[in-house]
Amino acid sequence: MDQPSVGKSEQVVLLGKTDTMVGVITDPSAPTVGETPPAVIILNAAIVHRAGPGRIFVKMARRLAELGFVCVRFDHNGIGDSDVRRDNIPYDEAVVMETREVMDDLSRRRGIEKFVLAGLCSGAETAFRTACCDHRVVGTVMINAQGYDSSP
Repeated sequence: MDQPSVGKSEQVVLLGKTDTMVGVITDPSAPTVGETPPAVIILNAAIVHRAGPGRIFVKMARRLAELGFVCVRFDHNGIGDSDVRRDNIPYDEAVVMETREVMDDLSRRRGIEKFVLAGLCSGAETAFRTACCDHRVVGTVMINAQGYDSSP
């Protein structure tokens, strides 16, 4: 089992406008000198919860925090420990909206205004789609992104 190492701290939080998404914020232990780096938001791969396949998202967040980045990994509504949505917003729209709500939340909590979105599989697609509609996203890490060709 991974044990927390020196160089970071972790906090379980409720995120989003309605505090229905469960997440873990991993903070560096030392304050950043100079310009604040972007926070890294790690997005679910389909229905896999915030730990990720083989706990890879836990390992990523902890390593990035050791390098000085604030990281958050969270469960979209209806996945893992997060409550289900109570509206009729389609999933592909909801995940973008929820990602933006997490960015809003981190801005309030940590004063961070720039973000890198990292995702595996469908999380990569969410990262891309969110980056296309929100100027606060300054980078994406898209692992095994799924492509769709809608041409006939």
